[in-house]
Amino acid sequence: MVIAENTEQCLIGCLLRSPVLWEKIRYLINKSYFTLAPSVKIFETFGIWADNTKNLKTLDSNDFINYLEIEYNDWLIKNQDYITKCLKLIQDAEHANEKWEQYISTLNTIYCNKIYIDVLSKTKESAEKAPLNTINLVRDSISDLVKIYESMNSTGKKYSLQEIMDDKQKELILRLDPNYKPCYTGIDSLDEILGGYYPETYNVIAGRSSMGKSALMGTIARNIIKKQLKKVMVFNLEMPNKAFIDRWASQDLNIDANLLRNPRDLPKNLREAYINFIAEFSEKYADRLFLIDNTFYLNQIFERIISVYTTYGLDMVIIDLISNIKSTEKSYSRQSELASISDSLFNFRKEYPISIVVLQQQNKSTDFNNTQGNSGQSSIREAEDTYIQSDSAILIYPKLDENKTIDKKMRIVTVDKNRHGPTGSTELRFINDRLLFEDSTLGIKLN
Repeated sequence: MVIAENTEQCLIGCLLRSPVLWEKIRYLINKSYFTLAPSVKIFETFGIWADNTKNLKTLDSNDFINYLEIEYNDWLIKNQDYITKCLKLIQDAEHANEKWEQYISTLNTIYCNKIYIDVLSKTKESAEKAPLNTINLVRDSISDLVKIYESMNSTGKKYSLQEIMDDKQKELILRLDPNYKPCYTGIDSLDEILGGYYPETYNVIAGRSSMGKSALMGTIARNIIKKQLKKVMVFNLEMPNKAFIDRWASQDLNIDANLLRNPRDLPKNLREAYINFIAEFSEKYADRLFLIDNTFYLNQIFERIISVYTTYGLDMVIIDLISNIKSTEKSYSRQSELASISDSLFNFRKEYPISIVVLQQQNKSTDFNNTQGNSGQSSIREAEDTYIQSDSAILIYPKLDENKTIDKKMRIVTVDKNRHGPTGSTELRFINDRLLFEDSTLGIKLN
């Protein structure tokens, strides 16, 4: 603790002796790095003062202390000895300019150690409450490191184990936080297997044409927004936003989705209900649902996400389909372009605490009898990297009866890959005229 105290006081002394250092320090550390209350107070207050000062080069410690006397006189009197000690540790401005990098490096090391201590503390608290779950969580984290490292490097692009460990540590800290809750799909049997979509994850929903990928995506988005009051952004790259809203209207108003293609043909009462729904929809979900249907380039998609995230906050981003995204970078083939796009999405989710869900087409040769969680990697068309990098992969299959005839009202939904829990399959009812998925009446859950 003595090292931490000295480092904090030395760094504060650097700022006091040479205020111009604020421009270099402000983006490297923040108040959470400090453990001593006076350090936190001075760093925060200094930032306010420095940001409102035009020319820091002409100022010194006396100017800041005068500011403290005016704004925080009582606090300054109580902590005068602490400030004096900070100034004594740094003799002059020139010395401060020489030493600040060393002190920041030391403080960063202390802060990282503090994170590890917090992880251990949370793990201990969690273990006392639920020992088995905690042991499984830590065991899975270690196991995942090996799997992720092997699978990511199998793509030909080398990833550092340290990068993966840092990412896994961050995830472990979040998951041990009691306030850390995923976006649940709202389909009970699916949530029981998947465990929901966690922040900072990259997820795939895949299936053949007409299997209901967009319908499942729409069902999940609707449940997350209406039941959990979370915020979702949807990139409709296969259909216009109006079609997405019409599907929602079909489900809320219990109207056949096919009839909404030409609302004028609806009976008067249904037509009025539809008109009122459309009129109220945008205002009702203005700060929770963000629909985009005219952006196909990856850099523009990132710009839209960041804009909404910084303005409103965001819990989930859904992209339908990933194969419709275009890149501005040159590539040798469409497959390599999609691999690069998937890689960019995977890395983007590390920077922002949101869950990214992409829809992907499966090959026509997919074995529809594969409902028990066998790897779907080889069946995802064009972009195997999407599957390899994903934190979870959901595959949609038709249900076949004894005569191998497809049951149009049922689907087998398989959690084929899941870094946050088990894999397995569930039988869901597909309501075709509402484009809606829900648990089957029998509540069948497959192993």
